[in-house]
Amino acid sequence: MALGSSSTYGAGASTSAASYPSRLVDELSRRFPGHDITVLNRGVNGDEAADMLARLDTAVDRREARPGVVAGRHELRAAGQAAAAARPAAA
Repeated sequence: MALGSSSTYGAGASTSAASYPSRLVDELSRRFPGHDITVLNRGVNGDEAADMLARLDTAVDRREARPGVVAGRHELRAAGQAAAAARPAAA
């Protein structure tokens, strides 16, 4: 199970098959032939780390899932934008 934001959901990927959860299935299937590999894509465009934590209990079936989480990209981008805005303008 992949929990994350737009990079997990597949925004920006050329096709849904190019999203990292889909590529993860391909790689795990290659490494573990003969096993049925499924990765549930629980990515939501625009999600921030707090949003992911808030939906963790409903997004994950803990009996079956081993969640992989990609979090913080939106927060890092926002922090970078805030830092750039705080810099004095060049003279």
